[in-house]
Amino acid sequence: RRESIEGFKKGGRTDLVEKEESELKILSTYMPAQLSTEELGAIVDEAIKTAKAAGTGDLGKVMGILMPRVKGKAAVVWGAGGAAKAALWFLAENRAETISLHNRDIEKARELAVRISAFFPEIKFKIRRFSEKAGKADIYINATPVGMYASGSLNAVFGGQAAYCDLAYRRGETGFLRSAREAGAKTIIDGKELLVYQ
Repeated sequence: RRESIEGFKKGGRTDLVEKEESELKILSTYMPAQLSTEELGAIVDEAIKTAKAAGTGDLGKVMGILMPRVKGKAAVVWGAGGAAKAALWFLAENRAETISLHNRDIEKARELAVRISAFFPEIKFKIRRFSEKAGKADIYINATPVGMYASGSLNAVFGGQAAYCDLAYRRGETGFLRSAREAGAKTIIDGKELLVYQ
């Protein structure tokens, strides 16, 4: 809806802007509240302490504690291959409320969402083109080679409140994680940490 509102504003369609804003206001009352930076930071700190994490090798323990605490939240995933499938399964198993799945091949994304939905019918999927701007979410996951060796960028909303996970790994920081860090994100998970954990 927010993307539609922006498009209608650019097109000078104030009648449609008002309609979309009115509907968004109503829909927002049914959406789960987004965690504040402080709330998410406190949850992450508590998960690290609870898991008695000593390093990146304990990432799985921390995520196992963290994910149920963000149950009912919104997630965005880029990709529709094996890494995306694993990320979607993890998010669905831990009861994310909505998952926006962005991919270059819309049909492949749709097929993957249908397969995951067969096991988790309560999850609401939104299928988006890879280049579409992602809406506001609590968790953003890159499950594509963008940032590792493929060119391109992920059209995410960057800020301190969300968690950012990049499954791509390379020497140095990926552009996706750099943008998240520069925007003040507190929860950033690097693909190298996941590689070491595997």
